[in-house]
Amino acid sequence: MNRFLTIILLLFLLVSCSSVGTPPIRYYVINPVEQQPLAPDMATSSLNIRIVDVSIPQYLEHFQIARRSGEQELTFSDDHQWGENLRKNLIRTMARNLSRQLDSPTVFTPLVRSSSKPKYTINISIDQFEQDSQGVIQLSARYQISEARDKGVLTTRVFEQRMTSDHRTGFPQMVSTMQSLYNLLCLDISKTLIGLEGL
Repeated sequence: MNRFLTIILLLFLLVSCSSVGTPPIRYYVINPVEQQPLAPDMATSSLNIRIVDVSIPQYLEHFQIARRSGEQELTFSDDHQWGENLRKNLIRTMARNLSRQLDSPTVFTPLVRSSSKPKYTINISIDQFEQDSQGVIQLSARYQISEARDKGVLTTRVFEQRMTSDHRTGFPQMVSTMQSLYNLLCLDISKTLIGLEGL
């Protein structure tokens, strides 16, 4: 009986010791950026825009945040995760950023639908959006803007930008840099829409 109690006590101590020092999971999101409209004196406030989709590579669909540890190798962090599905987070953030940049409340997504017919539809495809082993974050994307009425493609653009994040500062700085990069993509789309309006 004493031997049995000793084994139970040892197992309890082993489990207790293994749980001590386990870091808590930290969760992150890409937030919209507070900013002034790009063209406050121009007639962009009535623009009705629908973001059809923001597609991302399947490896970014993981809740664990992906980083590159080599040219073809990815690592996923168990302790640092996205607070929600990254694709949905990016769609919602894109809508908020475009709405602020264009000073237009009528920017809709598959998550928030509108009964009114949009003037423009936007499809965004992200090919790469993660940090490499040197701390460089690359955002590579393509987007297509179409006229909703006749579904004709008006323009297709390629967007590629890099920013360096000090990888020694960890995930909070990395996600903050990703947020800044993503806002640059939103700015590029907003400027293209303003150009299409002839403003």
